[in-house]
Amino acid sequence: MLISRVFAFALNSIAGYRKNVIEENLKQSFHDFSKSKISTLKNQYYKHFTEVVFEILKSASISKTDSQKALTLGNKSLIDDLFKKHDTIIVSTAHTGNWETPLTILPLLFKEKVYTLYKPLSNKTFDDLVFKIRSRFGLKLLPAKTSTKVLLKKENQKRLVVYIADQTPFPENAIWTDFLNRSTPFFKGPEKIGTKINCPIVYAESTKDGFYNFGFNFKLITESPSSCKPDEITKIFANCLENQIKDNPVSWMWSHRRWKHKPKVVTGVN
Repeated sequence: MLISRVFAFALNSIAGYRKNVIEENLKQSFHDFSKSKISTLKNQYYKHFTEVVFEILKSASISKTDSQKALTLGNKSLIDDLFKKHDTIIVSTAHTGNWETPLTILPLLFKEKVYTLYKPLSNKTFDDLVFKIRSRFGLKLLPAKTSTKVLLKKENQKRLVVYIADQTPFPENAIWTDFLNRSTPFFKGPEKIGTKINCPIVYAESTKDGFYNFGFNFKLITESPSSCKPDEITKIFANCLENQIKDNPVSWMWSHRRWKHKPKVVTGVN
């Protein structure tokens, strides 16, 4: 898309949007990549990022029919089979491909209710706009602060609960694991809720193939979280995400300050 490429050039060559963050994240994650390879990935990322922005804008007005055609579900039979035995399924996905638009389309492809968590924005006007875009096809938005209470409440309905689970949590309330060559904190949310409800947890590989052409490929993490060891589910998620990123590095959100927190160093007492 020509206009997105123009904006990508402006972000990269003129504004230098988070240039240092992107380069540092790529360098630390791929030690064996040359400077030339890192530079190429950075340029490709700007094109990818601006295309995602224009896709989100398009999602505000696109029809239901065209939206349904835009999202392909891989291994949907896994979800259908799990719903035969469970009322709630947790889906853990990440900031890969387009992390916004496929979520708005999911309710059109499932007869079950689809929920996701969100953090209300401080600007009410902008928050109302984003809320309207995200929920226009039936996506149920749960404020993150009250989501646990809502999800633990037993309801007589089947529901798919989607977490974008690679955001940066507070370090004291995180599960730490090795990820892209660094100790990295991950949210406890999906594992915590899944274990309490003892519902299946599924990884969704979110992909993008061209403008406004998305994929969601489902992979089972566990059908019985209560039988897993502490932190095991989150570490499996992190491993799935790392493998996806290594297969297609451009698709992840490199402009995010993902490693701004460092693990605490515990010192012994003499």
